[in-house]
Amino acid sequence: MLGKSRSGTAFRRDDRGIAAIELALILPVLVFGLLGVLEFSQFYSVQSRVTWISQALGDVISQSTSQSQTDLTKLGDAVSSIMYPYSTTGMTVVAASLVRNTKNTTATEDDVAEVDSTWGTQKALLGSVADAPALDATAALDLIPAGYSVVYVAAKYTYQSYTGLPFLQGKVLTSRAYVRPRSVSVVTFH
Repeated sequence: MLGKSRSGTAFRRDDRGIAAIELALILPVLVFGLLGVLEFSQFYSVQSRVTWISQALGDVISQSTSQSQTDLTKLGDAVSSIMYPYSTTGMTVVAASLVRNTKNTTATEDDVAEVDSTWGTQKALLGSVADAPALDATAALDLIPAGYSVVYVAAKYTYQSYTGLPFLQGKVLTSRAYVRPRSVSVVTFH
């Protein structure tokens, strides 16, 4: 009969909507998991590039006897190339020649180089020394014989989320490299 309702047993056996309900429950978890994987892979890629920048620039600077404004501007262009396709907004890169005095007691910061993101009239790389990772000159003491130096390059990047997930947004990535000069005892910045 058409007007009769189904019995309770028949209703319980009807499974036509189960797949849709399961999809509705599982799909948000799967999408969130996929976005999380994408976000962590982007984060790891950016972190690797920040480390690469400090090491590569330290290596390049250590091969010269001095660094002029033109040289440092070209190195700043290299930072943008290494970070591509990611933005350099929120990034700071500084370089210094850390010289240990001949009394063999303390290390001093010499010739700190900096540049802002306009690449115009500033002195060296990217960002501002005020925004750079803190320089702990005493950490380099074991690396520097008296009267010699190391090239110090520090990179700092404030991560911006690409998927909109909040758990990595604003995380600060830093990398420091200490490299001994190859052709002179002290690389100068001018």
